[in-house]
Amino acid sequence: MRGTGFLWAVLFLSAGSIAIFQRLGCADVVSGLILLAGGKWAAFVLTMLVIMILGMVLPWYIIIIILIPITQPLIATLGFDPLWFAIMVCVNLQMAYMTPPYSHSIWIIRGTVNASFPDIGVDTSHIIKGV
Repeated sequence: MRGTGFLWAVLFLSAGSIAIFQRLGCADVVSGLILLAGGKWAAFVLTMLVIMILGMVLPWYIIIIILIPITQPLIATLGFDPLWFAIMVCVNLQMAYMTPPYSHSIWIIRGTVNASFPDIGVDTSHIIKGV
């Protein structure tokens, strides 16, 4: 119950902050800065790089809540297919999900190693090398 309540609170508060962000025109400023990166593909690479860096430290749902209002008008301006762009964002978020320091996947795998078998010799460094 607490987890669900916390998630809903995050969603509602982030939606409110994104609405204020857009109302003040900040999304247009950030989109303009991304467009200054060069051409269509330079803006795409910059966007994917930002998603990858954010994915190392933030959960995926926060990144999506933050980036959809910024990148959605940008996608139309650059002429990308929205479905293809969404798939690229999902692939990038999955790569970031496995990248330290946040790396949920490493901690999930570490949690599956049974602590009652210390002779297995699996520790977090082995899992990081495997990922």
